[in-house]
Amino acid sequence: MNTRTRLIALAAALSLAAPLASCSAVRSTIAEGQEFAADLLIPVSEEVKLGQQISTEIEQGVTIHADPQVQAWANAMGTKLVQAAGKDVSSGITFKFQVIDDPDTVNAMALPGGWVYIYSGLLLVSDTEAEVAAVLGHEVAHVTRRHIAERLVTIYGIDALQQVVANQGGGALTSIISDVAANGYLLKYSRDHETDADLTGLTYLIRAGYDPNGFISFFKKLEGTSSSPEFLSSHPDPSNRIEAIRERLKGRDDLPTYTGSDALTQLKSRL
Repeated sequence: MNTRTRLIALAAALSLAAPLASCSAVRSTIAEGQEFAADLLIPVSEEVKLGQQISTEIEQGVTIHADPQVQAWANAMGTKLVQAAGKDVSSGITFKFQVIDDPDTVNAMALPGGWVYIYSGLLLVSDTEAEVAAVLGHEVAHVTRRHIAERLVTIYGIDALQQVVANQGGGALTSIISDVAANGYLLKYSRDHETDADLTGLTYLIRAGYDPNGFISFFKKLEGTSSSPEFLSSHPDPSNRIEAIRERLKGRDDLPTYTGSDALTQLKSRL
């Protein structure tokens, strides 16, 4: 059975299951279908190629921070989190972390294949390294859990992605790159993706030796503001996400306590 036939069969199964199952069961089945389609249509090698082209497009429209020490700091922190992810990192993905010089934007984003960008505005509003690491751990988790590939399947559909993977759809690829660069569609994750990235990123944060309360303090800092970044989107509500993190940490007495407030203060003087 070829890829197209298998995906058609999957779609038929999903349509038959929907009237018979609970909402949660249907959502779980759809999520499994997205994972299946992503694995078939977007192998890691193609995800990396797409990420490279999208990153090139994005970097033409932003200013990468010129201070090499700022970039080295971000890359060192990101590398700690990637090492903490361990075997979750697919073979062929090499993460690259860069700071965008934009003090008015509080955000971060991950692209296919491991390109991760953090805006200087996010660094400026953070009080500790642990808060920044919480955000980067969340973004790393979107990559390791292949949420981006699943979003591509959801947004662009099977036909467009088959053309891209088969190198037959230059127009489709151009459309994807333009959409991501202009509108950040890949960053609009589902409720399940955001929750998964929160809790997976929390695991990476702890393994990397950062105080996991940095997750809570950063989320609380931006909760309810009009300029909340996409990782604090309303899917689900930020307060619910904070409670989920607290629940995950409850009763643990083996958590690291390093916050890195002094280190971040020194870095911010260079921004």
